[in-house]
Amino acid sequence: MQPALSHQTPPPSPAMTSPSPSSSTVSSKRSKTKSEEAFKPSFADLPSSLMEIIMSRLVLKDNICASAACKRGHSLKLVDPFQWKSYTLELPEIAKSTVCYSREGWLLMHRSNSKDIFFFNPFSRELISLPKFAFPFNEIAFSYPPTSDNCVVVALNFNVQHRVTTISTCHPGATEWIASVFPANYQQFSMKTKIVYHNDRFYCFNVGIERLFSFHPSSRTWKSYPHANLDPTLTQDWYKKEHFLAETKGELFLMLTSLNEEPMVYKLVSWSWKNMSPSELDGLTFFVSFYNSELGTNLPWVRNNVCFSRFGYNRRHVSYSFDQSRYNPSIEWNNELELCPPQSLWINPPNNVLDYLFKTQSEEALKPSFSDLPSSLLEVIMSRLVLKDNIIASASCKSWCEAALSVRVVEKHPWLLSFSKRSSLFELHDPVQSKSYTLNLPELAESTVRYSSHSWLLMHASTSKHLFFFNPFTRELISLPKSTLPFQAIAFSSPPTSDNCVVVALNFTLRHHYVTISTCHPGATEWITEAFPAALLYYMKSKLVYLNDRFYCFTFGGNSLYSFYPSSRRWVCHEDVYHYHQLQGGWERREAFLAEKKGELFLVFTCGKEKPVVFKQGYLRWEKMSSTEPDGFTIFFSSYHSQMRTNLPWMRNNLCSLRFGNKRMRCLSYSFDKSRYNPHKGSLSWLELVPRPKCLWIDPPDNVLDYLG
Repeated sequence: MQPALSHQTPPPSPAMTSPSPSSSTVSSKRSKTKSEEAFKPSFADLPSSLMEIIMSRLVLKDNICASAACKRGHSLKLVDPFQWKSYTLELPEIAKSTVCYSREGWLLMHRSNSKDIFFFNPFSRELISLPKFAFPFNEIAFSYPPTSDNCVVVALNFNVQHRVTTISTCHPGATEWIASVFPANYQQFSMKTKIVYHNDRFYCFNVGIERLFSFHPSSRTWKSYPHANLDPTLTQDWYKKEHFLAETKGELFLMLTSLNEEPMVYKLVSWSWKNMSPSELDGLTFFVSFYNSELGTNLPWVRNNVCFSRFGYNRRHVSYSFDQSRYNPSIEWNNELELCPPQSLWINPPNNVLDYLFKTQSEEALKPSFSDLPSSLLEVIMSRLVLKDNIIASASCKSWCEAALSVRVVEKHPWLLSFSKRSSLFELHDPVQSKSYTLNLPELAESTVRYSSHSWLLMHASTSKHLFFFNPFTRELISLPKSTLPFQAIAFSSPPTSDNCVVVALNFTLRHHYVTISTCHPGATEWITEAFPAALLYYMKSKLVYLNDRFYCFTFGGNSLYSFYPSSRRWVCHEDVYHYHQLQGGWERREAFLAEKKGELFLVFTCGKEKPVVFKQGYLRWEKMSSTEPDGFTIFFSSYHSQMRTNLPWMRNNLCSLRFGNKRMRCLSYSFDKSRYNPHKGSLSWLELVPRPKCLWIDPPDNVLDYLG
């Protein structure tokens, strides 16, 4: 069976993720002239960037309705070049990924952002993952289909500067890649062919030094064949030529093309390249593309031909006939990318290919399904459901099940707890469900919130000097010894019901240049206080954060991060970590928030209407994070405690403040993706965004509704 041409509308990169224009089947389009189509423009033909702007302005209900209108976003057009039929496949599995290689009906895909590499069969929709691959590579290929026990993946990277070749191998089911480095005693190495598997070896051809190379996976040997050279007159302008390696029936072939010249074909005979005349081709057909090259035999309608992956001239692919010594169609080509564009490749369809393609575009368009909704939108829908409805929805179809399961393990978002400074009435607000509950907590009358973490409040009664923990959901109260010493910041490490709970209070005395640190734990009878010297002026700009057995705080004036280790009672100044002159403007106008997540420390700076700046603690320095690096985290900040969450699809890459607006439907936030505040409140100062004495973020328990019923 001849290969079929897999084609897309040209995207900006080789990734097979660009939308294809909405179309009917080939037979239905054949009856339309260009003028008729021009008078019937379709909204499905709008640019994806404009379509995204339109969809972003819709409420959720209208967004769902609009998404069922047509399919676009992960389209792949499959073309049978000899039957003149085309089919459109919707493949969301390969979103944001790039084709690296193709063989025997399988695609090898790569996601550069996540370093994921996986096999994908566009016909059966089967996906087989490989271990993440973080190293660069020039070429990559595989030997057999990933369902075979003999499948091996080989990635090559040529480092001309250091004169080494790094070869990494893997196979389906492996947990890691195995890399080997081989010396390369050549000064010029230009990879001009894809890798080809032939007789248990992977072959590639270098034109800069006119040499054939091979790699044997089982013995891990890298070999060059210095005698397998071409005529030097042919390789003088090698950079102007394209080279394609292909194999069939145990023989290796090399084809050279150069714009509108006649392609030249060579066969490897006794480790030497033999030039083949058109009469010696014996009916061979070359199928060449940007990603792979294949050889076919016994195809009477394309004997002695080179079939390029360029398609669309009178619904025919571009080819060169050795028998007629001409290109068809006869057009002057400017470069090889016009003949082998990175938006298309040849792929071998299975024998029962029509079983996978029995639905035409028109049939699918008349039967839109909610199972075809984008996965990101499905996650938002599922995240709004309570557990019972989530389970029911997951039984609808496979895509709904995957979306429902993905948000079941999503971290829970914090709730907003607002209060009057001396009142016993508290309001609890769920920012996602937009529901509020009023709590009457007389236990907290005449006391002030000092810190919040793990669903617990740390309260302080200034008149009686009484400090105590309080859980507003269970109404549990745990007292601490009285503390008569002043403090500027106070925090605790874990819930007071834990054996590891430690309370730490800090007070900076600028006049005498020292810091007083007091510690205590539930069940203790007194506080332990110790003073540490402080040579610099300190201006406390962040609350305490507990991470890896230490309490951290950040100060301006001292330009430093500080930590306190309760068990050894050590106070450490990390003075080389951060310097405030990295930011424009004075430090006295900025707010700083420390937060931790998965063992990492983050520092957020805000200043009026300016864009917030986020740093992640690296080795002895802060690493500034770009807008693309937050990786889906959400920061909930307050003057009492700041928290971080990940994988909250409705507020990814956001900073969420404590100020609610728009009839309390949503909190004011800053989106790193959109680089703006939402809603736009340019006149608000930061104290208005973070009202200090009035509200905080708190973690509700899993059964929070049982306490609020």
